[in-house]
Amino acid sequence: MAVVFSPDGSRIASADTETAIRVFDARTGKLRWRFDEMTLEPFTIDFTADGKFVLVGGPNRSLILLDASSGKALRLYSKQKDVVRYLQVSLDGRAVAVAYFNGNGSNIPAPVIVFDISSGNVRSHWMPNTPIIGGGWISDGRLLLATAAPEALHIWSLP
Repeated sequence: MAVVFSPDGSRIASADTETAIRVFDARTGKLRWRFDEMTLEPFTIDFTADGKFVLVGGPNRSLILLDASSGKALRLYSKQKDVVRYLQVSLDGRAVAVAYFNGNGSNIPAPVIVFDISSGNVRSHWMPNTPIIGGGWISDGRLLLATAAPEALHIWSLP
């Protein structure tokens, strides 16, 4: 479902359709650890900026913070009403932006929530008028998100 390299390029994390999270050594391909405690397949995965943690999310409607060296679950973030579609850790490693998917249909808007990684607290919550089609963190620390309508592409900035 998703693959990401650690910031230093030494590891590869995968979110698999068989509900497993795996981390491999990028040079040798050797499996470093496997996390099998997901009840549904994960959709998205990312390393923190310092490479110490892995965040994963999917249809279980929550994020799980894993220790990147052992695969041990460290935190389960608050469960939301929508499915985790995509997540991305901020460039400074302090926050994670999560774009959700409305389970009633892909054309129905769902929120974007920014969580503080260390505490799990919600930093911001934004509900777009139309579904998110993309976005990401930029160098000045802002989160840019895109939505589309038949007449225009809209770019939104979240602090």
